[in-house]
Amino acid sequence: MKVNWVNHDNLQSKLSEGKAIIKLKFDNDNSRNIIKATSIYVKDAFLINSKPYLSDNLVKALDLTVTKKILLTSDIKNKGSVVPIFINENKNESNEVFEKCEKLEEIDDNGLFTRVVLRELNCLGESQFGRTPKQEHHIESEEFLDFIYNVVTREYDDNTPLVYVSRYYKVGFLLVAKAETYMNHGLDPYYRRIRLGIASGIKSFYLLARSEKVEILEKVAKELLYTGNFILKNNPKEYIDTLNRKCICYSLEVNTDSILSSTLSTIGKAIKDKSIVHGVITTVRDNRLLIDVNGLSGEVKYHNLSAGDIIDARNYFMEGNDIELIPLEILEGGLVNFSLKNTKSDPINFVKSQYEIGKFLKGRVIYADDGFIKLDIGNQVIEGIAFRRDLTYSKFLFLHDKFKLDQSYDFIIKDYDFSRGQLILRLKDLRDPWENNNFRVGQKLTFTLMRKSKNSLLGEIEEGVNALIPKYELGWTEEQQKVYFENVSLNSSFKTTVQNVEDRLLIVSIKREQENPYQEYFDKNANEINQFYITNINDYGINGLIGNLRIYIPKYEISWKGSDAKYLENNSYDVSIKGVGKNGDKLIGTFKPLLKHPLDDFSKVYSIGDTLSNLKIKEVFEWGIIYTISHDEKAIDGFLLKRDVSNYFFINDIKSLAIFLDNVSLNISEINLELNRVILSLKDFTRSNTNSLKYFNYEDAYEAIVIGFNNNGYGVIVKDYWIEGILESSKVLSIGSKISIRPTRIEEVLIYFTID
Repeated sequence: MKVNWVNHDNLQSKLSEGKAIIKLKFDNDNSRNIIKATSIYVKDAFLINSKPYLSDNLVKALDLTVTKKILLTSDIKNKGSVVPIFINENKNESNEVFEKCEKLEEIDDNGLFTRVVLRELNCLGESQFGRTPKQEHHIESEEFLDFIYNVVTREYDDNTPLVYVSRYYKVGFLLVAKAETYMNHGLDPYYRRIRLGIASGIKSFYLLARSEKVEILEKVAKELLYTGNFILKNNPKEYIDTLNRKCICYSLEVNTDSILSSTLSTIGKAIKDKSIVHGVITTVRDNRLLIDVNGLSGEVKYHNLSAGDIIDARNYFMEGNDIELIPLEILEGGLVNFSLKNTKSDPINFVKSQYEIGKFLKGRVIYADDGFIKLDIGNQVIEGIAFRRDLTYSKFLFLHDKFKLDQSYDFIIKDYDFSRGQLILRLKDLRDPWENNNFRVGQKLTFTLMRKSKNSLLGEIEEGVNALIPKYELGWTEEQQKVYFENVSLNSSFKTTVQNVEDRLLIVSIKREQENPYQEYFDKNANEINQFYITNINDYGINGLIGNLRIYIPKYEISWKGSDAKYLENNSYDVSIKGVGKNGDKLIGTFKPLLKHPLDDFSKVYSIGDTLSNLKIKEVFEWGIIYTISHDEKAIDGFLLKRDVSNYFFINDIKSLAIFLDNVSLNISEINLELNRVILSLKDFTRSNTNSLKYFNYEDAYEAIVIGFNNNGYGVIVKDYWIEGILESSKVLSIGSKISIRPTRIEEVLIYFTID
């Protein structure tokens, strides 16, 4: 990025020779220079080929996330002020944008934002370059973001399907979740999942591991690359996620030429030796299966489906199944003819007719792990297996506590694992606990603690209904929060109040069950003067303590003018108690009752309706004019708003009237001590002069200024008399123009004119 400082309004960025040239108007606040430069760079030079194919909300979320990430990781001296300013400047973005920001932040916390999301979005821009953006691009990109978010936030095991296949995204993940998988089976389980991905059209795979599995993944990746069938697309390095776990991510691309050549050689040898290969079912029909073996197509015809008689292949096979195959011959065109006879995937060898998908059966627990249970289904060869996701919606429940050894339960046949000779089962009575529960804010519920994180307690309201207690909801004071957090033990239960209902998560509070010391203190000390101790001063106000209670004095409550008084950290001062924060977790204080009001002397001398003379303009804005009021050798700001210029016309352009309205007399319409401002009125002043109408003659000409217009004519003010009237004319006149006019009729408080 290169910055060009300019003093004109053409701030169009441009890309040239590998540089993003950002044009900025110089600001004395260097924090804002840094924010503007970084924000414009990200907006105009980052993912420029991809953004046309993303929704506006996703583009904004990406820009905010990347800009904040750059500001957080850059070596800048005033980072402590730059980042809060950037966050504050963007706080009014829509909820949809912030929801996506939260997802991107969670993904980044787990290390996949730059390693996966940005890589795939960049690939989208390269693959679609020059093509017309469609709504389909937006939809698939949103779905892809949700897919990655689910990958980093949900629990998983070695059998979790982690692929996203659409028209524009084809991505697969391999998670090394259990050390024993590699120890017991080597590369086979990972090759199996890669075959499933290739059959779905996936060419890029991400290999992920955490904690002690990092070393195993490095071995797996090394062996996969050694085959020559994969190309390493990144330079993987270990990183630490927000839970302080060691992680690593490999990006592999299928080497199409190598894997096809290797597969053809393997199939040719298997035909000669009548040995077994593995493939993936891509289509199931009643009388045959279509097969993919590492990109090579094949089929199993009806008479080769089984050594026995089966009526319909759809009762035993599903698309995506990884199965054993015996290749028979390579037909013209490269199609391979396969057989299932005498393999583990032969339905007669694997299951009998009573084990059709969807049927009920009883299973006796013979083994229980935290991720699955194994079951005796009454067959000497076949066993049942049920994974956690098919047994409970709880993330915390120990399966061995719920499913006792030698106890029998009712299951539904969900799928087959032909390569392992297992029936994949689902608990018959499994019900989603969120379906019929209408949780609401304010509801009282019992929370059982399952896990502590750095800043919250995690647990359940009932099996499968997850709840979270933020640390700040454990008590009203920091001391209460600290004591409760340190002393509460796992599996303990206590009463809570629902604060928010999110997507399959309840945010609950303990402190709402307790008396609020802040409210109690305020009820006893409202508007009283008390002493407090300053702990921190920032751009937004002052933070401090009254005893162990937090108090906050907003910037606008520090002084009447915003910067008169000086306060120092680690010192004590008097403060007036004004209220309680909206979350009930701090007192709100003010110094204003302790300070003399800037308008105190002025308000004793002047009242509403009084006229101030010789008022000079200080500044002119679109909304009105600020005048300088001199009183007791002090300057006070007076505000003339557009609405207070005319009695009859809407004033659209007050800037054009500025020359005419300098050094004039105006009436006081409001003295607002709370807002510390004097409101002036021209229309009140001209209305007070209507008694001068009797001095106007129809024969005389008068000099006037045009101040506004509507369907009835133009609004004018007659100089010297300071009378407002209506000019009836078909001529086109400019606001602020001087004209000569004559009266046409005079009413009690209104005069009409024509052009002289």
